[in-house]
This record gives sequence, structure tokens and C-alpha cells, in this order.
Amino acid sequence: MKHLKSALALSGVLLAHSLDGAPVAAQTASLPPITVGLAGDSTVAPNGGWGPGFARLLRPEATLFNGAKGGRSSKSFRDEGHWNAVLATKPNWILIQFGHNDQPGKGPERETDPATTYSQNLARYVDEARGIGAKPILVTSLARRTFGADGKIQSTLTPYADAAKRVAAQKGVPLVDLHARSIAQLNALGPVAVAAYDRPAADPQKPDRTHLSDAGSDASALLVARELDAVAPELAPYLAPLPALAPVASLAPFPTTLKPSPALQPDFVVAPDGSGHFRTVQEAIDAAPSQSPRRVVISIKPGTYKAHVVVPKDKTNLLLLGEDAEKTILTNDLHVKSLGADGKEVGTIGSASVVVSADDFEARGLTFENNAPRVAQALAIYVNGARQIYRNCRFLGWQDTIRVRKGPSYFQNCFINGRTDFIYGEATAYFDRCHIHVLEAGWITAANTPQDNPYGLVFSQCRITAEPRVQTFLGRPWRDYAQTVWLNTVMDDVIVAAGWHNWNKPEAEKTVRYLEFGSVTSDGNPVDVSKRVPWSKILTPDEAANYSMEKVLGGWNPNAPT
Repeated sequence: MKHLKSALALSGVLLAHSLDGAPVAAQTASLPPITVGLAGDSTVAPNGGWGPGFARLLRPEATLFNGAKGGRSSKSFRDEGHWNAVLATKPNWILIQFGHNDQPGKGPERETDPATTYSQNLARYVDEARGIGAKPILVTSLARRTFGADGKIQSTLTPYADAAKRVAAQKGVPLVDLHARSIAQLNALGPVAVAAYDRPAADPQKPDRTHLSDAGSDASALLVARELDAVAPELAPYLAPLPALAPVASLAPFPTTLKPSPALQPDFVVAPDGSGHFRTVQEAIDAAPSQSPRRVVISIKPGTYKAHVVVPKDKTNLLLLGEDAEKTILTNDLHVKSLGADGKEVGTIGSASVVVSADDFEARGLTFENNAPRVAQALAIYVNGARQIYRNCRFLGWQDTIRVRKGPSYFQNCFINGRTDFIYGEATAYFDRCHIHVLEAGWITAANTPQDNPYGLVFSQCRITAEPRVQTFLGRPWRDYAQTVWLNTVMDDVIVAAGWHNWNKPEAEKTVRYLEFGSVTSDGNPVDVSKRVPWSKILTPDEAANYSMEKVLGGWNPNAPT
């Protein structure tokens, strides 16, 4: 994430966060400026710590003073005057993390005991921060990337992490449990994938498994920022929209219910009982202004809405907002061979429960469903516009559940199921932390990427599950230059060993672009990709970096305020 600053360019709006951390924009005045201080060791410091990644996640109103120093402990940091340097900046908030150099073997000038001197030092930091009017936050030690014979992280820092928790509870200060978060992250990535987080070492045979590369700094900083969103709500608005969190195995289950967001005042309310402005979703869409220069919010109350819903091209800047994806369902039961009012087959677009042809569309907390008989293609949604966003939504179908006809589009924390080619199309689409569930043996994707388009369907930090005893293919080529990428995805034994299918078109094997990186099992072990078809490719970490959200979406940041 070397280019997080440009990707997170902001426009002076306050941010709230939904249940999964997705940003919600609120049209308010700019925040008052603050200063945030960091006190800690090299795992926080500007060179090799998570501090630089954290700086990239702060809004412009927040000035960061990273006073962390390599080789320091909770004792030596104070003794050498570095703590006074942090206090001298008069910060509003101070994040404090030690432990690595407090351990035995570091020498008497640094060593502390977790139960006594370490705890006393942390308590003193808290008191002195409060003494100058700052708000302290304790952070448990970042885990070292040291794996045992069982493939799991072996940490010696647990006593120090536990001591920090006790002090936080005793002093009533927020705590970021980075130790637990980082262990879960590293276990899910596994010993191979975590090499991307290693700070470059002079001797390649002796990798640095403590300090962080730029990618490691960004990933670790995200863990800190996610916890701050929950434990320090006053500081959370100063965080930029947070990119995808890695890895999937450490994520909470798919959240269907969104936290209320007072920042989003609906322009129209749809309720099946007549308590809103309209009873149907289509009526609300029709009532929305054309070519709106601002976001138009349609709140949809829980209920099952059966209809063929169309968002026309002129209804730009529209947000459909549900409260609970499992209880707010846009559904229909047409397939491509169903007959319309004119007696003719409705075809692909006519089968879709929802067709969105407008640019800059967004949906949150909704289910898009097609429950047609399983006899032909039947779309839950037809994505036919640019810069469309879907967050915390469910897409339920069997064959051709989602078609991405135009793009780019972005799916975050969504649940998608089906059996045959149920994510398909020619446009660029980025699937971020989505749960993909396979109902029966078949093919997940069927890309139709144009030859000159460098990006097709990209899945990052997703999870693939299936019905019992079901295995499936990652994809097959609808057209010869199909491009599909799976990054850091949990897939266990759901995927057949070959991985990909050629759709009985051997000539397509010469042109398809089927790529994979960092596939892991749910227990964090690397997936055995040795039997993947030879015309697919396993990416190196450097190659995988070319499929970041920023690059795939061409600089469009779906997490930026609107």
C-alpha cells in the first residue's frame, strides 16, 4: 500500500463507520486539528514499525509525532528522555507500545518484569500523559513473525501483553490488543505469505521477522486503526476510510445488520406496510432526481420486495440503504427463458431481479436474490454502470448470480452464492473480504475480460465455502482473454486441485490470465497449488502488489467520502 496517501485523499467530511469498518460519509464541517503521539520501540518507529502505515491512515486534521525509538524498552525510553520529547509536542492522544526490549536478555538498562516494573512503567506513562491533558491508549506488543513446527506463531510476548491489559483495566484507558490481532493475522497468512511483511535484510538467508516492510507497516497499522474505531470513538473520526483488513481468517462472521448512521438522512423511505413514502423500491427510484449532484439516500425497511427493479442511467448518485441484509430482500423469479408480457423470452437483462445502469450507485445492507427454477441463467443483479459500490450485501442465486457488464465496481464484505458461473462478466470488479459459498459442483467465475483490459475479476482476502462434499473450480473462460485473480483467499479443500477449467476450449489456455497468490486454509496453512493447471500462474509477492485495490480500480477509491 505504498500509495495509501493518494488513495485516501479526503474532502473535509466527518467519517462514521459501519459494523465492518466501512466508512460512512457525513456532510459536516472539518474537524478541529489534533496531534497524535506515538511512544514505543522499533516495531512502532518510523523505520521498520507500523507508525508510517498509521500516518497514512490519518486525516489531514491529525498531525502525527512518531517518537518511537528502536531498541528502547518501557524503562530506557524514559531514562533517555524520549518520553519527554513526546510530551513536549502537547499531543491530544498518545499511543504507547513496549515489550520487545523489556524481555530478559536485553540488559539491565532495558529489562523489566511484566508483573512489577513493566506494569509500573505503563501506569506511570498513563498518569503523566493525563497530567498534560493528553488521552493515553495502551497498545499490546506487535507479534514477531516466528512460526513453530506446527505452522503457528510462537510468541514470547504474552506476559507483557497481559500486563498491558491489566494496566488498561486498572487505569480505565483504551487498549488496542495488537498482540492478539497480529497473531491471528499472521496465522491466517501462514509462513510463506508473511514474507511480504519482512523488512528487507542484508542477508537473504536471515530474514527480519520482527521489523516491517512498507506492506507490513500498512497491514499492522490497519489492525491498530480497526481497534481504535471501537475503543476510542473520539479519535476514530480522524481516521481515513480504512482499506481492506487482512486476513480473512481473523475476520468476524458476515454482518448482516448495519449500525444506525445518523449522518445518513434518507430522502425517501420505502416500507411495505405503507409507513414510508413508498411501498415499492421502484417507486422511490423513479421519484429520485435525475443527474443528482449529491448523494440521494433511499432507506428500505425490512421486507421482501418482489419485482424487476431498474435503476436507469440518469439516476446517478443513488444509495439504497437497508437495515438488515437478511430481512431486506429484493427478489424475483425470472430466468432468461421466462416469457415477458409480449410473449417473448426476457433474456439476460430481463431475468435480473435488479438492473443498475446508473453511475456512482451504492447499496448497503440488502439482499439481491433470484429464486427462479434452476433451469437456466437467472441473475440476482446486473451491474451496468461505472463506480458502483456494494457493502454488506447478499447475492443469492444459482447460475449467473452477478453479472458485471460495466465497471469498475467494488464489493465489500458481501455474501455471494451460486453454482454455475455465478460471478461473471466483462468489466473490472474488485471483491474485498467477500464470503463466496458454492451450492453444488461447478464454476465460481466466468470472466469475459477484453484483451486490452489489464484487470477483470479480482478477489482479495475472501473466503470460499461450499455445501458438504462439494468441490468446484475457481473459474472458466467465457471468452479467451478472461482475467481472474484470487489473492490471500481462504479456500480449504473446496477447490479442485487443478483450480481452473478451460470450458473445453484448449485454445483459451494460451490467452487466459488466471492468477493466484497467498491461498490459505482456514487454519492458516498454505494451500497446495502444485497441481494447478500449467496455464495458470502463482504470483510472487511483487507481482501480487500489482493487483492492489488502487491499481485495479484505476485510482478510484470507493472508500473515499462522497
